[in-house]
Amino acid sequence: MDRYRGKVSNTLLAEIKASKTAVEALYKIFEVMISEVEDTPSGYLIVNSAVELGALKLLET
Repeated sequence: MDRYRGKVSNTLLAEIKASKTAVEALYKIFEVMISEVEDTPSGYLIVNSAVELGALKLLET
């Protein structure tokens, strides 16, 4: 999960640093987030992992 989060963070930071204005940076952030959703299979890795780990915790108690 740390590696996945780092990849997204690095991509966002690179786009923000390359932007000339704050408005351009905001557009880039949305573009990256939209492309991440389109390139990702159904569901979101971090959310799915948290839900699954939470369910396991409930079963353990």
